[in-house]
Amino acid sequence: MIRRSGFPFTGEIIQIGAVKLDESLDIVDQFEVFITPKFLPVMHHSVEQLTHITMEKLRREGVSFKRGCEQFLQFIGDNGILLSWGPDDIEVLMDNALCHKVNVPREVPWYDLQAIYARTVHHTSQQYALQKAMDDLGVKAPNLMAHNGLHDAVCAAMIAQRFPFMRGLQVLQDAQKGRTRYFYGLSRHEQKIFESIVTQPRIFRQSNRAKTRCPQCKEPLRLEPIVGVVKHRFLSMGSCKEHGTFGVHWYVGKSVSKHVGLRYFISKVVTNAPKGLQELYARKK
Repeated sequence: MIRRSGFPFTGEIIQIGAVKLDESLDIVDQFEVFITPKFLPVMHHSVEQLTHITMEKLRREGVSFKRGCEQFLQFIGDNGILLSWGPDDIEVLMDNALCHKVNVPREVPWYDLQAIYARTVHHTSQQYALQKAMDDLGVKAPNLMAHNGLHDAVCAAMIAQRFPFMRGLQVLQDAQKGRTRYFYGLSRHEQKIFESIVTQPRIFRQSNRAKTRCPQCKEPLRLEPIVGVVKHRFLSMGSCKEHGTFGVHWYVGKSVSKHVGLRYFISKVVTNAPKGLQELYARKK
């Protein structure tokens, strides 16, 4: 499926939902757009059951990801910051923006509301499900559906209103010492997909058989050590004496079939390396 579709990541976004908060954490605006998939036009039945979004709805009401993401960036504005419940949403958003060649005109500061909640309320780095945090803080939302982008955003905002969020955010900013994470745009220069890898230790050996080259002069890049970013995502920096630094991304997945059993695949993508990406690598190294 990955090879046929040309989509190097795990899935396409089908809905973007958000709310805007003022300095008092009151909801002052909301945003929702449905996305018509381009690379993966067949929706798995489990996704439809989870989200209650059908392909018919997406074909009828959806727009292209490029258009929907550009509308979302306009909604954020010039001075807004992003909050998400956990790191996954922002990573998937950046993956899709890369694959659909969306221009992100500025680096948007991003913070993990789930992590701020865990540290401020429970004094731990443990992850908490959105519903668990709602239960802990007595947040009731009987008319909202889980796994709906807009409804989840409303629930996350209600959680932020119930604990000392601003204090927790300040503590996090002080701890980061200027190393804020960002939602930023990447330009894809090269993509290679390696399939049918038998064992995990062979994943990066096999993907490195094809040398990673500078997109401009085609000379081999000097690769820095590969580091884990989150779950199945890995990152390195590659440098060219003449053309500077590039990001080298690895996305690891696995598939199981009756005939060959468990196999791994890896997508290697070479991109530009904006400040936010280089800071992310430095933190993980």
